[in-house]
Formats: sequence, C-alpha cells, structure tokens
Amino acid sequence: MSSPPTCRPATRSDQAALRKLCEARDPSQRERFVAELSDKACSWVVGLVDGAIVAAGSLKLERDTRLGKVLTLCARGSEWERRGHLQGVLAALLDQIRSSDAADIVYSTTRTLAIEEQLATVDAGFKALGVFPGARSADGGSVSGLTAWFAEGVIKTLRHADFALHPAIAPFYALAGEACGLPPAPKTDAAASAAEKSLSAYPDVLPPLELIDAARFAAERFRRLKVRRGLSVNFYPFSEPNVVILSADEGVQVFASLQPELGFATLIGEHLRSSVHPVRLYREAVRLLEAKGAAYVEAINDAADAASIECILRAGFSPCGYFPCLKLSAARRRDFVVFAHSRARSIAHAAAHPLHLRFLAEYLKAVDRGWPPGPAPPARAAPPDRRKEQG
Repeated sequence: MSSPPTCRPATRSDQAALRKLCEARDPSQRERFVAELSDKACSWVVGLVDGAIVAAGSLKLERDTRLGKVLTLCARGSEWERRGHLQGVLAALLDQIRSSDAADIVYSTTRTLAIEEQLATVDAGFKALGVFPGARSADGGSVSGLTAWFAEGVIKTLRHADFALHPAIAPFYALAGEACGLPPAPKTDAAASAAEKSLSAYPDVLPPLELIDAARFAAERFRRLKVRRGLSVNFYPFSEPNVVILSADEGVQVFASLQPELGFATLIGEHLRSSVHPVRLYREAVRLLEAKGAAYVEAINDAADAASIECILRAGFSPCGYFPCLKLSAARRRDFVVFAHSRARSIAHAAAHPLHLRFLAEYLKAVDRGWPPGPAPPARAAPPDRRKEQG
C-alpha cells in the first residue's frame, strides 16, 4: 500500500479538478457529483501528492439524526496507490467527525461506492451490516452492501437494548452482533406470540390506492405532515419521497422514493387516518411501485417493534440487514432492521464479495423459508464468491 496523501478540506478552487477526478471514475454519475459539490450538507476532502489532487471523498451529514453517509470515494493511480489514497481521505473525513462531534455513526453502501472503495471503509473500522439484494451496485452488480462506523462509546452507552427480538431477525442480529460486539440476542418467544396476536386487531380492509408520480407534490406533502407530526412512520435517513400512494379520501398516504431507471424504491413514511390492514397495505404499495418499474423495494423498521416486523414479513419482504443504533430517539439510539422485496431473478447466482456473502446467504434462507415459515426447503448452494470469479 502506498503512503497516504496529504489531505485537506476541499475549496471552491478545487471543483474543476474534483469533477474531472470523479467523472473519470464513473461518467454516468456526473449529475450526482455536481449536486454533491454544491450541497452545503456535504463535506469534501481532497488528497494531494506533489500538489496534485489524486483522491477525494465526500460525506453528508444529517445533524438532527447525528448520522453521516459516505457518498463518494475516488482515487487515481495503480490499485496499490489507490488503496493508500482512499484510506487517507477517509481518515481525514472521520477526523472531521471526531473533532466536530457532528455524528455518532457514519455509513456507506455500494450503491454509491465501488467495492474497492467500500473495502477502504472496512480498513477504517467500518463494520459490515447487511446487503441490498437486487439493488444495483456502483460496480454494476445485482447485490449492494452496507458498512458502518460507530464513534467511540456509542454502542455501549447510547444503545437501547431492552426489547424482545422477532425470531425472523435473529440470524441478522447474530451477524451484526459479531461485528459490533453486541450482547446475545434478546429472547424471541414473547415477541413472536405478541406480533401474531396483533394482526387480529386490524380490520381486513384496504381502499383503492393510486400512485401519484409528482416529486415536488410528494416531498412538500411529506414535509408538511412531518412538521405537524402527522406521520406514523417517517424515519428514513438521507431520503426524500418523490411519489405518494393515496386513497381517494387521502386517509391513506404512503410516501416512497422511486428510481425506475435503477429498478429501486424505498418506503419512507406513511400517514393513516383510516384503519387498514397493514399487510394488505404493504403488498399494494409494492404492487404499485413494481408497476412503475421497481424490481427492488426496501423498508426499514425499529427492531423492537415486533408487530410491525410481522406485518412487513407477511407482506413478502425478507430481512437483509441489521443496523444497531441507527435512530436517535430520546437521547438513546435504536436498532433498525433492513428489509427487501426483490424480484431480481439472478440473486441466488449473483457473485458477491466475501464482505457481503454471509448476509446474502441469510437473506436467501429467509426468502426460502418465507413467513410464517413453512417446511424446510432444500438447501441451496452458497452464493458465488465474486473475488474467486475475478481471480
């Protein structure tokens, strides 16, 4: 590995060189890079060798949630040189977080970072926490992955740990727990029985719904409801809705971010004045999003909310990640589960990097089991190791 570059915060005079460096890495992402360069919530660091910019990284902050997200890491040179350059700029970004105390957690995904760049996050102490099966990666693969860095003491002192875990989540808790040093999984028996009983409380009704594809309309309506505390679900970091799924009387509103060009959608929030069956609601939301081009729909949920997790599972979602301490609430940080509803047919045969293989294997097992779990399915072969294919 090469020596780290000299790093400093980027200045306005660096923008032309930054655009050139980033666009050389991925010309298709030009608009995203330009937007990041002008976003005041993004912090950029450049790495220099002999006065020339050889690497750059950007990190976006959500100050109210005390979360950071690594949006871009890029470097030029040989593979050996790039690794040192990437580690240098990432270390500088994390030093900024430590000195400013601006975030408790910083995370990355291979939706915006290539695997080479995400491996630099692992070198910096980030932990692997899940996969996004069917969400296109920056390398063009069909499996993306999640890593996260936790500031010192966050898990030990801020984590809310007094809850029962839904049994379907236990394998993902175990993997995240191994990476992050979590205690043994909370008991699951009480959560399972309570979650199943909760379903009987919902009426088996759902009004006709329509998807409104109007970004400004969806974002403004979401913002107003959030200000008025009119959203029963409203937490999805670094995301803004661009579509809303509505009933005719607007008693049911589900907000989502839809990127049909990527076949990707995320469920971001909901406003319910009417009592509806949540399983039917999630299924219909997925159907409408798929009709508009989504092959992969993602949802996240509080790990302590076993009743909602039961509904999400019965709607056809499967767990694919476990994120300790994701949400800040009442001076504590709460664990969240990541769920995927994926129509990607090649996931079982997708080549995944070893960093993501164990989470992908557990996701595939969860898909095979379904929920409620049926008879044990035949064992499937392990997902292929992308590193071996490349070698």
